[in-house]
Amino acid sequence: MMDFPTGTVTFLFTDIEGSTKLLQTLGDVYSRVLTRHQSLLREAFEKWNGKEVDTQGDSFFVAFPRASDAINAAVDGQRALRAQAWPQNKQLRVRMGLHTGEPIVTDDGYVGVDVHRAARISAAGYGGQILLSSSTENLLSGDSPQGTRIVNLGEHRLRDLSHPEQIYQLRMHDLPSDFPPLRTLDTHRTNLPFQHTSFIGRERELHEISDLMAKPECRLLTLLGPGGIGKSRLALQSAAAQVPSYVDGTYFIPLAPVRSADYIVSTVAGALQLTIDTHSSDVDSKGQLLDYLGGRSLLMVMDNFEHVLEGANLLADIIEMAPNIKFLVTSRERLNLQGEWTFDVEGMSLPENGSGAGIEKYSALVLFHERALQVKPDFELSKEVYPHIRRICKLAGGMPLGIELAAAWVSMLSCQEIADEIEKNIDFLSSSRKDLPEKHRSLRAAFDYSWNLLAEDQQNAFRNLSVFRGSFTREAASQVAGAQLNLLSDLANKSLLFRNPRGHYEIHELLRQYAEEKLGENPEERNEILNRHSRYFIEFLAAREQEMMGEKLIELRAEVREEIDNLRAGIHWAVLRWDQEQAREALAHLNTFYLVHGWHEGSNFFSAIAETIRKKRNMDGRTEAKNDPVYLSAWMYEAAYLTHLGVHEKSEEILRELLPQVQELKLQLETASTISSLGINSTLRGEYANSIALFDEAIPLAKAIDEHVLVGIDLLWQGWDYYLLGDYEPAQACFEESLQIYHRRKNNWGLAFALSKLGLLAEARKDYAKAEEYHEKGKAIFIELGDKAGEAYTLSRLSMTSYSLEDYERASELGRQGLEMFKEVGHRWGIGVALCRIGFAAIALGNTEKAGGLFYEALERALDHKLDSLALYALGGIATLLGLEGEDEKAFEIFSFTFEHPALPQIYDDLLKPIAEKLKAKLSDEQIHTLNEKADQLELQELGERMLRENVVVAL
Repeated sequence: MMDFPTGTVTFLFTDIEGSTKLLQTLGDVYSRVLTRHQSLLREAFEKWNGKEVDTQGDSFFVAFPRASDAINAAVDGQRALRAQAWPQNKQLRVRMGLHTGEPIVTDDGYVGVDVHRAARISAAGYGGQILLSSSTENLLSGDSPQGTRIVNLGEHRLRDLSHPEQIYQLRMHDLPSDFPPLRTLDTHRTNLPFQHTSFIGRERELHEISDLMAKPECRLLTLLGPGGIGKSRLALQSAAAQVPSYVDGTYFIPLAPVRSADYIVSTVAGALQLTIDTHSSDVDSKGQLLDYLGGRSLLMVMDNFEHVLEGANLLADIIEMAPNIKFLVTSRERLNLQGEWTFDVEGMSLPENGSGAGIEKYSALVLFHERALQVKPDFELSKEVYPHIRRICKLAGGMPLGIELAAAWVSMLSCQEIADEIEKNIDFLSSSRKDLPEKHRSLRAAFDYSWNLLAEDQQNAFRNLSVFRGSFTREAASQVAGAQLNLLSDLANKSLLFRNPRGHYEIHELLRQYAEEKLGENPEERNEILNRHSRYFIEFLAAREQEMMGEKLIELRAEVREEIDNLRAGIHWAVLRWDQEQAREALAHLNTFYLVHGWHEGSNFFSAIAETIRKKRNMDGRTEAKNDPVYLSAWMYEAAYLTHLGVHEKSEEILRELLPQVQELKLQLETASTISSLGINSTLRGEYANSIALFDEAIPLAKAIDEHVLVGIDLLWQGWDYYLLGDYEPAQACFEESLQIYHRRKNNWGLAFALSKLGLLAEARKDYAKAEEYHEKGKAIFIELGDKAGEAYTLSRLSMTSYSLEDYERASELGRQGLEMFKEVGHRWGIGVALCRIGFAAIALGNTEKAGGLFYEALERALDHKLDSLALYALGGIATLLGLEGEDEKAFEIFSFTFEHPALPQIYDDLLKPIAEKLKAKLSDEQIHTLNEKADQLELQELGERMLRENVVVAL
């Protein structure tokens, strides 16, 4: 038996985080790195009497006779690793976990649950983190090594262990100590951003916020305070502590890049990873979001709400519709909602006059110390420097941003010099200028001081970077702002911008606004930079347009979405400053993105663009908006999206006014698209012959300017007109021509829709094998494109094909899969149709009780959301069940009403007619005549509500 400690033993497990990736990066050098890492840790272990039990690859298992020795060894090891210069400027990050127990010692080492517990605690952490079990923490009796403190991370369930463990973290003032949530079985769904700097103090605020959020009546809590006071960081820390309380997740929703309240819904949906159905649903984005949130338990952190206050009613609507949703909001202004609770965020704690207490008692001083170490690792806290740090923090008023900016200067100035410089500027924290907005007064002086410390090239770069909205890449910074990597690094080191986890750069919104004012001092230069910004991002979009609908759709759509705030800003500039042809081209490029990304969002954007141009033209007084081609183009896109979204009356009104104007100005694209939208509206009104004629006019116009996407869409709609008229030959010709166009242009998005239409046509011709082939091909493309609504469509349609082939088990399973996917994306129409299709499969399988429940649920949903075709489908299912139960007259009355209703699609008519004919054969001519007359007097809403009240279907 080896000479291992016995009795009460503290185990220390370590391993390198990301060792495989590090090996791939460093290659042959990795072996030297691993050896040096082992040498540094062994030196620390031996110093504190540790016994090496096992070493495998990049991990250690060490035993200590005393818990305090194990802690000191871990601290020394982390500090040694941090101080070491590693190849290629890589930072070696080692996670460490400690647990104390009374293990059994054998010839081969230790056995027992304590070994597993220590290993699991280590595995739950991150590189650079030291985790302790409660038994280890208890033995320390609150006496942690100098420069460290112990933080309770709460109770966690660890893999393979039956009982949860209270886990603590040892935080070191001189090393990073903020990490993501532990990797335990308790990890919840969240997108809370990882914070690269430690959270300091605020214990009282965290406790009070937690108490408020625990109140059932507190559904909306707004953290109020001036910019730079630390509202956002406090909200994130509070939210992180409450993650276990929300079953469906805790989400951070940054509103700073959002240009207007119109985009709040899409921003929230994006954060929740909710796919809004923008292609076929007649329910707007807000309605779909409310449906999605209705039964969920979520905490949403809405950050920087002050500039979109007009959208605050969305929160009120969510609170009313979703009883388990809570909001934690940061804002400089109240939201002024009835259910709003508020919490004032003040500065960090500071020493009172004459106080001689140590730095650790005051969070403002601790914050300065830790941030100073980040820019000057050899920064020493001495008795001489302490009074100057205290003076700096008092001059900053305890504001975290001011303190951090001050600390960033320690690499250039002594603390006394920093305090002296700040003191010279009496406006450091509050400005006496009355011409400034209130939100700029508190930190203007801090920004001025930071600005004055920049070299001329740094000032130019920082000022130019203010044109970006949201994040930006290194390439964009270089091309637009002339900011090369060295300047970006300088500005990051001065806390004026930071790099997010995606590798993009960001500027705090207040700092960006400050820099924007500086840029505005030279209007000519400002215009040049804004023009470069606009051109860069529109060219970025144009370069991706051709492949936007092809095999790279998912990749390119995500790329463009990442830059959407910059693109919106760039296009706003272009439509007001560029020549007409270039501006219209820019709108066309963005239209391609919105076509495959979001119809609701596209409609809102083009509406805002049109309104911006109209106001500008009215202000100029030189040109009426109706004579401006750019205005007409934006207006046309708005109307087109309204048409696709089913807002037909409004779109028709715009289109009728628009058509003569675009024709007079000979705007070919706008003319073709306007006539196309008029054709779609005619189809939806049931005016199929008129619609066919309109598409006969629109298609040649679109072909003449090689707008293949528009040509393909027009052909699909014209083919649909023929299909609804029962004229299948020209329908097939239209669908196949559209398919060939999209195939030739490698447009997978259009290809999937064309295949879908051909599948429906094959279904109508009872060629079920061909229908299934088309649906499967369409489904594969939709899956590849990440279009869940499209995939759900094909699953649902495959369910109907299986039903026609009398494979009822498969029909039920496919319908169920489609239903689950429709629910996932919040697709109202899809949910209703899937319920009905599963219901008919259930009837065929003899489960009428299940079928009744499905049909009545579908009917209720359809009536609530005014989905007439689905209500008729559900009524057909209910009539089928009534007929099976012997309620022949009631069933036939419903069938008679259903077949005469203009909203009944042909595909449902084909399904229900054979069932109704069998029922009709059991009735006399007199009964049929009477029931037809009664059906003629019915209204859909009235009949549906009556059936819901009666709900007479029972198991047969």
